[in-house]
Amino acid sequence: MDTGIYSSAAAMYAEFNTENNISDNLSNLQTPGFKEKSSVLQDFTRVLSSTAGDLNGVAGAETTVGNFGYAPTVKDYGLNLAQGAPKYTGSPLDLMVVGNGFFRVQAGNQTLLTRNGNFHRAANGQLQTVEGYPLLDAGGAAVTVPAGTVTFDRAGNLIVNGKPGIRVGLANVAAGQPLTDVGNGYFSGPSTALAANAPNTAVVQGYLETSNVDMTTQTTAMLSAQRAYQADAQMLQMQDNTMGLAVTDLGKVG
Repeated sequence: MDTGIYSSAAAMYAEFNTENNISDNLSNLQTPGFKEKSSVLQDFTRVLSSTAGDLNGVAGAETTVGNFGYAPTVKDYGLNLAQGAPKYTGSPLDLMVVGNGFFRVQAGNQTLLTRNGNFHRAANGQLQTVEGYPLLDAGGAAVTVPAGTVTFDRAGNLIVNGKPGIRVGLANVAAGQPLTDVGNGYFSGPSTALAANAPNTAVVQGYLETSNVDMTTQTTAMLSAQRAYQADAQMLQMQDNTMGLAVTDLGKVG
């Protein structure tokens, strides 16, 4: 395949993935606690070399296979963990984390992290997410809310009818630690439990953290990605036309 066509096609694919990521951001503008993601691009030549090493059965080895230009590919996605704006709901079961912390919930046999504090009391008394994932306490057990007047203090302690109970389990993710986005504002990855009254972290009752997606920025980024995709498509067509001329007309010379 002509390297120009290959590079243009790879660039189109990268812009396509970027547009999908932006669409996901925009579709979650109203999702509590949602964190904006951004595409991280990598030079296509380096990706191809690394892949060639894996295909040769040597983990981590890179084999030079030739210069295929500088078309990018989406290597990963960056996560913007900036605090979203607070939104008052008045619901005693809506919670917001202020500072560096995540709620821990149980999804099957997996513990997930989320900033979405939109909880409800299930029929079994458990405090659960919209998806039915139980919120975990500091000891890793599901939070059960007895009948009565429910309040949470800033440390995340559950108080029912004035009597203190368990503490909501919060987790901290160290700077530089990777998180895997599993969808709907949930993440998996290494974390450590936050101690009671951890500095710079608090739980606020009756509020939800709004999405930190900036609509204006994301709309501008979408337009830019669409223009880049169109330019790459035009370049691909030009490369294809040039190859067509070479195939059909080159043999006529002389």
